[in-house]
Amino acid sequence: MGISNPLISIIIPFRNREKYIQRTLASFRRIKYRPIELIFVDNASEDNSRQFVEHFLQNIAEDKVAIMLLTEPTVGACKARNCGLHAAHGDFVYFFDDDDEISADFLDEALSHLYDNDIVAAPTRMIFPTGEEKVRYTSYSDSVRDQILTGMLSTQSMLIRKSALISAGEWNEKLPKWNDWELGVRLLKKGLKITWLKKAYHRIHQHPDSLTGPSLATTYSLLQPALLAVASLSLTDSEKRALAAKELIISRELEKAGEKQQNRIIITRNLKLYPSLFFFYFYLRLISRGAWKFYRTFWS
Repeated sequence: MGISNPLISIIIPFRNREKYIQRTLASFRRIKYRPIELIFVDNASEDNSRQFVEHFLQNIAEDKVAIMLLTEPTVGACKARNCGLHAAHGDFVYFFDDDDEISADFLDEALSHLYDNDIVAAPTRMIFPTGEEKVRYTSYSDSVRDQILTGMLSTQSMLIRKSALISAGEWNEKLPKWNDWELGVRLLKKGLKITWLKKAYHRIHQHPDSLTGPSLATTYSLLQPALLAVASLSLTDSEKRALAAKELIISRELEKAGEKQQNRIIITRNLKLYPSLFFFYFYLRLISRGAWKFYRTFWS
């Protein structure tokens, strides 16, 4: 690495994560890239999370590592992320969650792509309580439709040029769930230049307390603001149909969980808008698995 490496600001909001945050902090010690700016945002923690972060910062001081510990009293991941974003000095920003493990080599391997792109993205590896590991499905594209269907751009899968993120409107603080999905749609709608690394990075732990933990059925009411936010954008007809397909996928999860009334409402509304999705709906009823890939095969 040379002195021309851009400063990258890594923003880590945390709230009541004393059970997990030490694992996250340990992973940050293994980052090789320099220069970096570590910005921790205490989002109204009521446990010992802040003390763990303070101890970490006291022992991490070294050349080309800037550190910052902020406080955001209003609870909300997006509120805390924007707090860190406004304080960041880096040309690029990267957001990480407080219960996962960052890859030591991600920033180094993204470096050669930073100069010509607004977003450098990569798949992540999900770790389940059973110990099972699974690479998150990724379509490796810059398609808004694909983002709507798959959520390929998630919080920890994208390194973003700071100016581009601010221009796109930052994080939507009104969204309690799927805020990264919605942000990914907005970023791609701006026509930002993106490149994908094919290797899977980071260890994203799935557990009942994680942001991605509970099933769709148990959190549907929290997802609705994100769905409505994306629906309010200036979508093409193809993108609108993809959003309808996404809702049909959600409806199938609701049906499996016994939420029949909400399931019927979603099906009726979306099939009325797009009768051509009846075939897709029957696929969901009969097979369900691989729905995104199936949709991308038959609907452009």
